[in-house]
Amino acid sequence: SSKRFIENSQSIISVAESLPEVEFVSPRYIEGGVIQANYKTKTRVSDRQDEAGTEIVGIDPIKEDLLTGLSSIVSEGEYLKPGEEGLILLGSSLMAEKLVGDAPGLDTLSGVRVGDKVRLKIRGTTKEMTVKGIVESKDKNADRRAFVVDKEMRKLISRNDLNVDEIAIRMYDNTSSTPLILKQKLLANGFGSFAKIQTWKEAVGQFLEDIKLTFTILGTVLGSIGLIVASITIFIVIFI
Repeated sequence: SSKRFIENSQSIISVAESLPEVEFVSPRYIEGGVIQANYKTKTRVSDRQDEAGTEIVGIDPIKEDLLTGLSSIVSEGEYLKPGEEGLILLGSSLMAEKLVGDAPGLDTLSGVRVGDKVRLKIRGTTKEMTVKGIVESKDKNADRRAFVVDKEMRKLISRNDLNVDEIAIRMYDNTSSTPLILKQKLLANGFGSFAKIQTWKEAVGQFLEDIKLTFTILGTVLGSIGLIVASITIFIVIFI
């Protein structure tokens, strides 16, 4: 589709929330943007810009936290509150001081701390924001993102129809349903015409399956080695 967002978003969200196997739903606005730091201390036009390109994610803080527990991985500062504007959460991978080792070709921000001002550029709009918190997880994708409240995001991208870019759905742990069954229910409602509907495995792709296969092979090999060593040890003890 040529659309940059999910049409009929509110209907999809409403149906998803009504399904018995669905626990939480979190709609998200996602746009590419640039975050600029230390621009006030730049003395010459020729000085290199201290900036990093990233995905800006507009969230409902309450719904997102229920679904992903985002507030629990805010390692510094505070989590966002509903309706809060002019504040931003930065992923730890956006900051040079948080990266371990060299990251060639990866743009980062230098010396940015909670309470500092940064400049957000998104879709031709520029706004000064205050860093409210730092997000630090084991997921490189999450740590490379920046988060603002949905109300702020709609203003930045001039989106007034409440159509979002991504809808995350979490199922109950003890449900007898499966992600594939849930996917089929959404497709049966005709939502495949408005959005690409994927299970989490499909969204992650072959990369995760390759990792699982690698660890399975390693576990088998190590287990075999352990069995051989144990057999040799028992043989030696019996022989002696």
